[in-house]
Amino acid sequence: SGLGQYLDVNMLHGLMSSIVMPMAETIQGQSYGRGALALTGHDPMYRSYQTADGRYVAVGAVESSSSGRLLEFLGKRHLAPMLAHAREWSNIGRELESVFRSKTLRQWQELLENQEVCVSPVLTMHEALESSQTAIVRGSVSKSNVWLDSPFSFSRSQTRATKSAKFQLATSAVLSSLGYSKKQLAVLKKQKVISYS
Repeated sequence: SGLGQYLDVNMLHGLMSSIVMPMAETIQGQSYGRGALALTGHDPMYRSYQTADGRYVAVGAVESSSSGRLLEFLGKRHLAPMLAHAREWSNIGRELESVFRSKTLRQWQELLENQEVCVSPVLTMHEALESSQTAIVRGSVSKSNVWLDSPFSFSRSQTRATKSAKFQLATSAVLSSLGYSKKQLAVLKKQKVISYS
């Protein structure tokens, strides 16, 4: 058109578009609590399971082909026909809880590395930042800076990464603007309430 355009990326709208099914189920009068709906943990093929070391894996094998591959991999193929009956989901979930608690997160990661079974580790933020998946994100994360390229790409326009303010400066500036003295900032740092002063 030659007129340009405005791009509005609304986080709330983005969030709401990802929870259309729970919203519809709620409007229809279904309970919407943790574990009450298929995608909030009721479905044993779409929930997290604790591992032997107290960590978690996330299972997202909702489609029958994915759930079949996962159950076969886990040696629980006999559970596949039961998935069609929601009344059996609690029993299936208990069996899978037992299976996933039999190994540590690291052991599961090693076993699942080259498997296409829709199971992933639940990582800490530090682990996520060091993972091979986040390495492909254009940008940089360090102890004092974060900058990321735009998560959006356009057909004709180049996006450019922008650098954040240094954490140290931002923390000090914000707390100072709230009236904290240098001495108070030093105490907060010593107590490990903040990382920078």
